[in-house]
This record gives sequence, structure tokens and C-alpha cells, in this order.
Amino acid sequence: MLAAQDLPGLVVVDAKGRPSTVLAGTQVLRMALPSYCQDDPALARGDRRAGCRRHLRRHR
Repeated sequence: MLAAQDLPGLVVVDAKGRPSTVLAGTQVLRMALPSYCQDDPALARGDRRAGCRRHLRRHR
């Protein structure tokens, strides 16, 4: 369903490799961002400087 609708997410599998649950992209992001960034959205926004764009292009 995630792939068919082009939605970001993470499939969690059990010890035998069988899917057990799916986490939405927003849930994964919430786990990855420290709480202080979640509390202040200005800290979580992307950096739009040209140097960042060049760095991202090189590492894709």
C-alpha cells in the first residue's frame, strides 16, 4: 500500500523476517528528531544554503 500510493514509511519485521507493523513516515521522523527540535519547528527546518544543496547532490 505504501509503494502503490507513494507514501513514505517503514515496514517493521519480526525475528523471522515477517512484517509485523508499518510505521508512517511521520512516526519515523518523530523518532529521529530530538524532542527539542520537535518543540521548536525553526530548529527542524532544512538548510537552504547552496552548500547544502551541493552536498546533497554529491551524496545521492
